[in-house]
Amino acid sequence: MRDSAPSKTILLLEDDPIVALDLKDQFVHEGYIVMGPFDRVSRAMDALRESKPDIAVLDLHLKDSSCDIVAEQLEAHSIPYAIVTVTAPSMVPRDISPRAVIEKPFDMKHLSALVTSAR
Repeated sequence: MRDSAPSKTILLLEDDPIVALDLKDQFVHEGYIVMGPFDRVSRAMDALRESKPDIAVLDLHLKDSSCDIVAEQLEAHSIPYAIVTVTAPSMVPRDISPRAVIEKPFDMKHLSALVTSAR
């Protein structure tokens, strides 16, 4: 539920259209301004050149690549992010540092609580 605090912006990078829309709907319902969802790294990078989110949720493995370059860009600007993945958390590259790694399928309330605590 929305509170009276100013809206925070969240970037979503997820190539599964159903998951992407569920994420967007949940975060809009919670009062976030949503950048995306983006289904390609190139689209997320274009958006990051235009504006910086307060936080991000990234799918680790996309159809066209991995989210590494987006994660590195977020880290360069000290923007916290969470990774969602169907693979084991141990498969997250060691050169990126997400605030959380969440395995799919995930509980939306759990992801939302992690995102809220990171902002």
